[in-house]
Amino acid sequence: MEWTFSVNDVQTGKVKYTLGQFRDDLKEEITAQHKVGGGDAELLFRLVYDVCYWLATESSLENLIAFYGGSMMDMNMLEIIAGQNQKNIDMLKAIIKCNYIAGIDAGLTQAEALKLLATR
Repeated sequence: MEWTFSVNDVQTGKVKYTLGQFRDDLKEEITAQHKVGGGDAELLFRLVYDVCYWLATESSLENLIAFYGGSMMDMNMLEIIAGQNQKNIDMLKAIIKCNYIAGIDAGLTQAEALKLLATR
């Protein structure tokens, strides 16, 4: 995706870009780029988002495959998705970091802040 702001703008709080906005923008981009609709668009969105999320949270594609029990997961396909979405991964990482810091600033413990992130 292309933004009028940078990852650093989000990390520093100069720009407020929420997880919901990111997800909506990603879904719109996927639908437009791949000319898919309905259930196919949702499945493709979920796959791309999951790849971005797993890598933004410092996990690995191997762990993503294991999480889904290896069903219908192909490492080459996931690596292609990851390569095509590095900017999205970086932005998602900034959003997650910003949300985590906001939780800490609001008085949450580290564990509480991480738990809050998991519910979003």
